[in-house]
Order: sequence, then C-alpha cells, then structure tokens
Amino acid sequence: MAYVPRSQRKETEIQELFKELHEITEKQDIINLKIRELINDSKDPRWLPIHIIDNANALILEISLHEGGMGNWAYIDEKADGLWAKLFQQRQQDSQTL
Repeated sequence: MAYVPRSQRKETEIQELFKELHEITEKQDIINLKIRELINDSKDPRWLPIHIIDNANALILEISLHEGGMGNWAYIDEKADGLWAKLFQQRQQDSQTL
C-alpha cells in the first residue's frame, strides 16, 4: 500500500463528504417537491415554510456541487434573495398571528 500524505487524505475525505451532502440534499429536495405538490395552496400555513426549504436546499445543492466553491453566482444570488424575502414574509405573517 502506497503512502498517501495526510493533506491528500484530508482532501479526499472532504470531497467525499461534499458528495454525501449533495446526495442527502437531493433526497430532501425530492421529498420537499412532493410536499409542495400536495399542499399547493398559499393559504396553507405550511406553504411558505416549504418554499423556504426549497430555496435553502437550492443553495446547499449549488455549493456542495462545487465542493464548497460558490459556482454560479447569479443562481446563488437569486436563491439567497428568494430565501430572505420568504423569511421576511414568514416573520410578518407570524407577527400578525400573535
């Protein structure tokens, strides 16, 4: 068995973990889409949170695909802006129900 430097072993482990993170998030995304199809009603109190999850998953997928790099900045900006807008909207809705 050939000697593999610690830094190379560490990098290999990081790459494998990003791949695993990506695969897990892809599974979450599929489940989230099924939930969105079943809810499909903006009056349902779970509608907005499930869309928040969608934006967060999109960000995780993009970053994990590029193993911690940011990849497509236009896409990341769009999803991050959408995430913030939906979080703000959820905060407003929650404050109105108190």
